[in-house]
Order: sequence, then C-alpha cells, then structure tokens
Amino acid sequence: MKRILSALVLIPLVILLVIYAPAPVYALALAMLSGLALGEFYAIARKGGSACQQVWGISVGVVVVAAVARDWMRPEELLLAGTVISGCLCLFSEKPLEELARGWVFTVFGWIYIAVPISLLYSLRYGDYHQSGAKLIFFLLVLQWLQDTAAYFVGSAWGRHKIAPLISPKKSVEGSIAGLLAAVAGGLAFHFLVFDSTRLPQILLLSLALGIIGQMSDIAESLFKRAAAVKDSSQLIPGHGGVLDRIDGLLFAAPAFWLLLRHWPI
Repeated sequence: MKRILSALVLIPLVILLVIYAPAPVYALALAMLSGLALGEFYAIARKGGSACQQVWGISVGVVVVAAVARDWMRPEELLLAGTVISGCLCLFSEKPLEELARGWVFTVFGWIYIAVPISLLYSLRYGDYHQSGAKLIFFLLVLQWLQDTAAYFVGSAWGRHKIAPLISPKKSVEGSIAGLLAAVAGGLAFHFLVFDSTRLPQILLLSLALGIIGQMSDIAESLFKRAAAVKDSSQLIPGHGGVLDRIDGLLFAAPAFWLLLRHWPI
C-alpha cells in the first residue's frame, strides 16, 4: 500500500514537471535528482569501505546536470577537472590508503553512472528530434514504470526461477518476462496513441531493447547494494526505498535511448 500511495503522489508530479515546467525549473529538478541519487550512492560506497568525497562528488554531479542544461561547459570538461581535483583531495587525507583509493574511484564513477545519464534526460526533453521531447521522456519513463510494476507483482506471485540469485535473490525469470511484455505493450500503446508517426517494427525492437537494458540497470544497482550489505539506497520514499532505487533502471536506459535516437530516430 505504501508503494502504491507513493506512486500516486510522485507520478502526477513527474507528469506536471515534464509537460509544464519551464526549462530552468526542469533543469533544477534534474540537478536535485542527481544530487540526491549521488548522495545515496556515496553512502552505499562508504558502507562498503570506500572513503568517497561525498560533498565534492555531489557538488560536481549537480553542476554536470546544470552545465548541460545551461550550456556552460561540456560534460567531459567538467568530469576531467573534477577527476583531477578529486585525486588531489586524496593527498590531504589521513584515512587508510585502500579506502582512499576506492573512494576516489567511486567518487568519479558516480558522475559517470548517475550524473551524466540524468543530464541526458534534459537533452532528450529539449533536443532536436522528430517526436516532441515530452513524448520521448514519457516513452522512456512509462516503459520503465510498466516493466518495474509487472516484474514486481508477477515475480512476487509466481516467481520461481531466479535470474541473478547472488546479486538480487528476489528477481525471477518469470518477473523479468512479464516486465519485458509490459514494456513492449507500452511501446505499442505509444505507437498507436501518442507518437505522430513511427514504424511498428522499430517501436517493438526499441521497446524490447529498453526493457532488457532497464532490467540490467536495475540489477547493476543491486550489485552495489549487495556488496555493501544494504537493502535500500535510503528510506526517503515510503514503500520504494531511496531515489536511486526509483531511477536505477533509467541509469542505463536513458543513455541507451539517447544513443539509439541519434542513430535510429523515431
């Protein structure tokens, strides 16, 4: 029930944000999302014994999203500068060397894993595509929501065969198949009801690809939590865990969608 109630509150907020928010407000929301997710990621890494530079890492992650939105600097320039400064900060710490080395790696990796994919949600919304940016964002989000919901309920009720028992014991083959079918069904709905003009085979393949990549992204986040013996990234969202738990599928799916649209526009 907590899971359902939280969704009933959050989904309308996301819809209003994508459709009606001015570009600066949308960018600010993405920057805040990046900061919250990075904070949870660094907390997980620290529990696993990595001395992450949490304040510095969150600050750079927020600026990466803002810079993409406002066209201040190229993301790779920020990442390079951030990596060098992060390395220099390690030299002035007295923590064990192993923790410092792992912390530096996780600090930088957080930007690539979280901040850059979130920044692409701005590029998808305001990029030059055949379909409107809002439709593309909803296509990506709805497929992930449908997939996640179907996999959760079908897996809970009928899941018997584990898909990744060492990383995520509760995820099942049955739930995974249900999630992929739900993603394809969502793609078909967008093809017939939302998009202006798309090709059916392309939508089917794109929906299936995003479904598979989204599930892999979900399992990848579970890998970090399992390694640090953490169940949820936080308890910020009742019934759902943390922000990172809610956007984990997007962290692979958003870059994949962005790349596919550049080479295979719909």
